[in-house]
Amino acid sequence: MMRYLSVCSGIEAASVAWEPLGWQPTLFSEIEAFPRAVLKHRQRAVDARETGAADKGVPLWGDFTTIRVRHLRKLGVELPELLVGGTPCQGFSLAGLRGSLSDDRSNLCLQFVRLAHALRNAGSLRWAIWENVPGCLSTDDNAFGCSWEDLQEQTLPCVRHLNADGGLTRVWFPGHGHGSHGGFSMLNTTDSHNDAVACSLSQV
Repeated sequence: MMRYLSVCSGIEAASVAWEPLGWQPTLFSEIEAFPRAVLKHRQRAVDARETGAADKGVPLWGDFTTIRVRHLRKLGVELPELLVGGTPCQGFSLAGLRGSLSDDRSNLCLQFVRLAHALRNAGSLRWAIWENVPGCLSTDDNAFGCSWEDLQEQTLPCVRHLNADGGLTRVWFPGHGHGSHGGFSMLNTTDSHNDAVACSLSQV
């Protein structure tokens, strides 16, 4: 059973996709009121500020940039093997102003990297999956390179483009943690099990 921590959770597509695999969320993180209400209704999410939240359901954090390993331990949740999240895409999107890392929302991708490193250094994290729009690959400031160079030891040609309903294309970047230095390599998605996981996400 895979334990995962989800940031920028929204209404939690990852949980819908991974439930048939038996994977279990350890914590959700979302700041917007509507998706938080959906998570409480459909995913057994309980406000992390409530006493005994982890015993009642899946703790629901607010701003993921404030998550620290000590908070997870204080909540009494198991540290995750996998970190998943799709940070805001507006600054990367071809439909927007393309502010990239000068846009505070886009800078959240670097916070994703920070959290991945913290969990990796704590000894639990083996996988990280970041999702965004294809525009993140073509910014003038090389935002993708800036964030993932810090996360991975090497890059393998395995970026997966997925067409979602409505003609929206998303890209997923799976990384596998390895070695004593805490680095990540991009996942080679030719593996059939990994393909199944990626495809289940694409169908949500």
